Amino acid sequence: MSPEPISQPASLLTNDQKRAAHAYDCVQGVGKDQLKEYKIAVNSLATNIKRCGLAAAMAFLERGSDRDANTLLIDHLKRANIAGITDSTESLTKQVSELELTKYMLATRELLKWMIWFRRAVQAHPI
Repeated sequence: MSPEPISQPASLLTNDQKRAAHAYDCVQGVGKDQLKEYKIAVNSLATNIKRCGLAAAMAFLERGSDRDANTLLIDHLKRANIAGITDSTESLTKQVSELELTKYMLATRELLKWMIWFRRAVQAHPI
């Protein structure tokens, strides 16, 4: 008999626990037909951020928004409560490019932390 999981109020969860819960919920909602492309988008985003910078990586992601998986990832990121990024109809590239330097740096670090959990979630999800 396994012990029951301890449920904590949302206010007691760490930021990493909140990120993990959001990422796993998002990946669970991805359809099987989109999962392979979604996995590629998730796995390449953190690398693109490190290589090109946040604004360029967002532009690259949005440029491929004709693919459903990219549009889905953009939507998931907008709902992730990342500093400086809102769930508005405005593009991620525009939102990021209008940030002042300190907020841009914070958003970059935060998004990289989010991508760790998205990557773990897609790796854990069977294709």
